[in-house]
Amino acid sequence: MEHWSTFKEDILKYFDADRDDKKYKVRHLESYIVEARRKATIKTLGAWQEYARSFLTISGWLQTKGHISQDEEALYFWKGIPKAFRQILEPRLLANDPLHDMAKPFPMSDVSKKAEAILQRNRFDSD
Repeated sequence: MEHWSTFKEDILKYFDADRDDKKYKVRHLESYIVEARRKATIKTLGAWQEYARSFLTISGWLQTKGHISQDEEALYFWKGIPKAFRQILEPRLLANDPLHDMAKPFPMSDVSKKAEAILQRNRFDSD
């Protein structure tokens, strides 16, 4: 394990990794969710994963740096999902947690689980 730490430090040093540390602002996240929401709908698992990955790249940095809270991250995540797909997700989320406090956003992990279940590639009715 000690060799791995040394190796990792060397890689980061020689490839100037600190230069690659992107700095995001909340406006970057807001711009991304507006762009993502403009898409008609999310119809494939790949499209969902692309949305989530791109979102988490920005939001994860902002949350780590203390610029947004976990609830704010979850709210932005929900707002970035195209409206047509949110309308499919919400009833399923509420069926799972009928007493959910609608003053708070759904947890991102719950939203992702439901989206992945809806969009799974091997669904019997995928045609």
